[in-house]
Amino acid sequence: MPEDLKIDAKSENRRKLGTAWVTTVFSAAALLFSAYSLWESRLKQSDLRVFVPSVIEYSAPYQNGNFEAIIIPVTISNEGARTGTVLSLELDVTDPKTNLTKRFYAANFGRWTMERTRSGAYQAFAPIALAGHQPLPDLPPTRPPTACG
Repeated sequence: MPEDLKIDAKSENRRKLGTAWVTTVFSAAALLFSAYSLWESRLKQSDLRVFVPSVIEYSAPYQNGNFEAIIIPVTISNEGARTGTVLSLELDVTDPKTNLTKRFYAANFGRWTMERTRSGAYQAFAPIALAGHQPLPDLPPTRPPTACG
C-alpha cells in the first residue's frame, strides 16, 4: 500500500472521529433541552399562586342584619404544568384591638351590587380546576359562615 494512502486513511478516520464527537455533543444538548421542556410542560407539580390587590370593598347593606359582603378581587394562577384545584376560598379577619377573628368564605362569584343580591344573579362557588400555566381572574364576594356577633 502506498504511503500516501496510509496518511489519507488516518486523516479520514480523525475527521470522522471529530465529526462524531460534535454530533454526540449536539445530540446530548438537544436531549437535555427536550427533558427540560418535558418537565416544564407536562411533569411539573401544580403551583397555585394568589394575587390580591390593595383595593378591597366592604358592605353591610342591611342594618341590624347578619349579612356582610367583602369584595376582594382575586387572581389565582397555576404556575405548574399539572392541573391544580381550588377547593375553597376563606378569609380570616382579626380585629387588632379585641383580637377577635371572624372567618369568611367565598359563597359566590361576581361583582357585588344590591340589585344582583336581590335577584340572586351570582355564580355559586364551586371547586375550580386550573390547567397548567393558566390564570383565573374573578371577584368572589365573601360571607361569614355564622351569624355576626
